[in-house]
Amino acid sequence: MRSRFWADVVAGLMLVGGAAGVARGQASPGDVPTVSGPLAVVNVMQGTNSTSGLSHGNTLPLIGTPWGMTDWSVQNNGDVHEGWFYHSEKTKFVGFRATHQPSPWMGDYCQFMILPQTGDAVLSPRDRACDYDPKQTVMRPDYARVRLDRYHVTAELTASERCAVLRLQFDPADKVGRIVFDVAGNGELKAEGKKVTGFARSGGRIPREFANTFVAELDRRVTKVQALAQPDAPAQAGQNNRRNNRPDKLGYIEFDISQNPVVELRIGMSYLGEEQAARNLAAETEGGFDATRQRTAGDWDKQLNRIAIEADDDQQATFYTCLYRAMKFPHKVFEIGADGKPTHLSAFDGKVHAGVAYADSGLWDTFRTQFPFLSIAYPDQLGEIVDGWLNAYREGGWLPQWPSPGGFRGMPGSHADSMVADAMSKKIKGFDYETAYAALRRDAFDLPVRGKPFGGRGALGEYLRLGYVTQKGSGSSVSETLDYVYDDWCVAQAAKLTGHEDDYRALMARSQNYSKLWDPETKFMRPKNEKAEWDDKGFDEFYWGGPYTEGGPWQTSFGVYHDLGGLAKLAGGREAFISILDRLFGTPPIFHPGGYHGVIHEMTEFADCDMGQYASNNQPGFHTPYMYLTVGQPWKTEYWTRRACRELFSAGPDGYSGDEDNGSNACWYLLSSIGLYPLTPGQPTYALTSPAFKSVTINLPEGKTFKIQAQDNSRRNVYVKTRTLDGKPYTNLWISQEQLMAGGTLGTKMTDVATERTVKSEELPYSAMTEMTAGGMMPATAAK
Repeated sequence: MRSRFWADVVAGLMLVGGAAGVARGQASPGDVPTVSGPLAVVNVMQGTNSTSGLSHGNTLPLIGTPWGMTDWSVQNNGDVHEGWFYHSEKTKFVGFRATHQPSPWMGDYCQFMILPQTGDAVLSPRDRACDYDPKQTVMRPDYARVRLDRYHVTAELTASERCAVLRLQFDPADKVGRIVFDVAGNGELKAEGKKVTGFARSGGRIPREFANTFVAELDRRVTKVQALAQPDAPAQAGQNNRRNNRPDKLGYIEFDISQNPVVELRIGMSYLGEEQAARNLAAETEGGFDATRQRTAGDWDKQLNRIAIEADDDQQATFYTCLYRAMKFPHKVFEIGADGKPTHLSAFDGKVHAGVAYADSGLWDTFRTQFPFLSIAYPDQLGEIVDGWLNAYREGGWLPQWPSPGGFRGMPGSHADSMVADAMSKKIKGFDYETAYAALRRDAFDLPVRGKPFGGRGALGEYLRLGYVTQKGSGSSVSETLDYVYDDWCVAQAAKLTGHEDDYRALMARSQNYSKLWDPETKFMRPKNEKAEWDDKGFDEFYWGGPYTEGGPWQTSFGVYHDLGGLAKLAGGREAFISILDRLFGTPPIFHPGGYHGVIHEMTEFADCDMGQYASNNQPGFHTPYMYLTVGQPWKTEYWTRRACRELFSAGPDGYSGDEDNGSNACWYLLSSIGLYPLTPGQPTYALTSPAFKSVTINLPEGKTFKIQAQDNSRRNVYVKTRTLDGKPYTNLWISQEQLMAGGTLGTKMTDVATERTVKSEELPYSAMTEMTAGGMMPATAAK
């Protein structure tokens, strides 16, 4: 069970810590600004007790706006290239880092650090690091405050979408203040008068034109500038950037603090150059530190209050912290030009284009939960993100798969297909549907460009020829095949919506290809070679890796999100599939390293969850408890989702059971805790489960609300006895996007006894088998 200690202690001391930052009689810029409502319970420390070997989220304590271009974080570990640069139990302050990092596994780009100092100039990360006291530190989405006794300064930071403001209170005895700049890769630092300029350029997936240019305004003249330079001795630099062989560069500015020890530095950033950085600075930091922080806090208040829950304190903290995480990615990588319109430097062709752009999201992770969640709570934002993906298609030729910020084909499938098709099916506005379909169709039918690191499906040629992918065609053939099959179905839905009937029928037929890898004897998906022979040389149900991405047969074989009813029929029918699911949850969390040749962190986290072969810690297992709905046993779904919400999530540093991954894990909790789940993204419905709260109110566009009320809900009463929709009996195990967005009330009466009943076929969640039969097409199961 996730620890509650940090959820209470850290939330109390680090979020609204009041006088904590002014202890020991130190001078202060003023009282810690207070916040109220949901923002006051958000704990940015959630998931930060993580390492490369064991993840409780692999998150960072990010300060900035929802979906902002640049986030800021305290760094307390490593140098400017370090991926795991913050850990909840470390207390060495290395600097405030401007970061775009979506995952430590992906790394950062165009990042830099700043650190205030007095005394002798000390530049290298290891030598300049100083102790700080977590109990005197405040970190919130809108604000950070750290006391650095070594340098006789209290540092505060706030941030907007593309800017930051640093306020420093130096102790009266010091006469000269300093700010160190630590820039990853190639960079520059200049100063004249009160103006400081420079840039940071680093990262493996950016065109050479791409750099983070900064223009800063100090509230007094700079008296000395030390231009950026590589340290004389390599040992001073900490760890060099092994990814691109560019070591960090260090420099600083100095200024007089003898007359006024309170210093303010406003920093504007841009990917478009100094002129745009200055424009961003003027637009987003007007009024200085306090005004900027108030605007950022107001933005968070507006977004967090989109959903209201009635729950205990722990649940409130966990829910709203997950909601904060849901809005940190993807990042905006567009800016507002002189004409007041969005513009961006493309990470795909290195040219400046009109319109919006987004980056830093692993779509293999986020298609399952985050984007469907946005379609309910933030549909306008979702429409803009889709438009950003379409601009990536216009500029790079393909929809993105792992934009960070440029393209990268890093995981199975082409799951922008799912995300875009889901938005289309739900009538999300803000993007062109014909362009969207053209982009989706290219993923499904066009072979990828040889040698290009992004775009399309890498093994599509073999898939079109065989109906599946072999291990020679892909290093993870079963996962790749199932993801292609599901993505085919997603594109089919978009084809149907846009009137491309021939494409629709062809892709629906391809969406049944999952049956080609199903082994009726073992009841698992298995790899095949080009001769259609089993290719696993002795089947092992606990073997991880090889054909299975971040899992094994148990975690991968049921990834048929669009046709679980068809899969159940393929497995032998309802009772046979129930038996498989019962065995899945009843089998101990055994794993064999197999193709990984050693234990990876997902294996350790899977075992720690201790929920049978249900790998709730990682994305391929997210839908597992919801499969019971497809065979008419909702009470088992209710038990497992309530248990996972209760045991595997908290607001503290160990708040997740695995990588949080750009909002995907957070949104699993958000959706499951309110009783909804997108079992089939691309289809405008949600599976229903037991809500964890007494009531939920979702504030929808146009002033409407959708309420979920759970009478007699409690920790013990996890089963749904009856449901009503707007006062009328409701027996479906799903609800549509249209019903949600129309507003209304879903009433649920809870009990402590499983409510077993016979569920009618029309009450079951969607399955492609039903759609194909109704359309006169033959599903794969019809031939069995």
